[in-house]
Amino acid sequence: MARLLFYSTLIVLLTGCADSQFLEWLGLQKKHDNKIPVAQAGENIQITLPEDSVYLDGTLSVDPDGTLISFLWEKISGPDGAEIEAAGEPATMIRNLSAGLYIFQLTVTDNQNSIASDQIQIVVNEDVRAPEITGI
Repeated sequence: MARLLFYSTLIVLLTGCADSQFLEWLGLQKKHDNKIPVAQAGENIQITLPEDSVYLDGTLSVDPDGTLISFLWEKISGPDGAEIEAAGEPATMIRNLSAGLYIFQLTVTDNQNSIASDQIQIVVNEDVRAPEITGI
């Protein structure tokens, strides 16, 4: 009986001051299910040349039960030459765009190694301004 009381007291003390991972290891607390993070690449963008860069903002991405530990911007499709300024940051500039349709993807990873992705479409239109006529 004394042992049972000792172990019961020890369990009560541990549950009051131990961290959740230790309690899970002891089997005294259920491991919670990890919630998948939510990637937010932003709204689709349309620009017209000579404008050739856009700002991509993934800062609205969240992890409902932890923290985001990494971000990765990648070009999925589109003309060659586009440059991602800071591929590993929540927000970045895309430079050197030419006319065409681009798809960029943001992938986020949370502190439990769950990942989520979101894509954004960028349409770059040709410059349709009439050239200036000089020296007639």
